[in-house]
Amino acid sequence: MQDEELPPLRRFMLKMHLTACDGCTRFKAQLAFLREAMQRYRA
Repeated sequence: MQDEELPPLRRFMLKMHLTACDGCTRFKAQLAFLREAMQRYRA
């Protein structure tokens, strides 16, 4: 589930991973773009 809150340690680990992984950072940006596009489409 993408939108549920992560526990603090998992959130920290994810942030550290994203600082080093370009592929995941790009994928995160693509998901944000798609989420925004879908919200605009629903309106």
